[in-house]
Amino acid sequence: MVVVGAGYPGKRPIYERMVELDARLVIVEEVGHWSAQLVADGVASDWLAVTVTGNADADATAVLDALSGAAHDPDAVLTFWELSVPVVARTAGPLARRAVCRRGGDRLPCGGQAGVRRVGDRHPPGRLL
Repeated sequence: MVVVGAGYPGKRPIYERMVELDARLVIVEEVGHWSAQLVADGVASDWLAVTVTGNADADATAVLDALSGAAHDPDAVLTFWELSVPVVARTAGPLARRAVCRRGGDRLPCGGQAGVRRVGDRHPPGRLL
């Protein structure tokens, strides 16, 4: 699993629990981030540095380039850091051609960029008030 944007140190127990459940974590973050230590601590199997610009398209391209350069082919791309959700949606898109989402025995479509934009747009609910 690839974690994009590891968040603040208080999120560490989430990653530790994921490893207890046999997840193999690759963390993608900017240089100097606290999460780089998770590899030495045995929590993450790899840590990849990217330049974060704040532009979701550019940041997603950087994540995809880092994954490709490190020869990682993830089963999942996720985040627990709300500011990274648009980057994860754009990163998962190119990988979705081989992704299968399941709920119970049902195959479901995976989320995409349009859904993230709609959920993150605060203006439509405001217009209803």
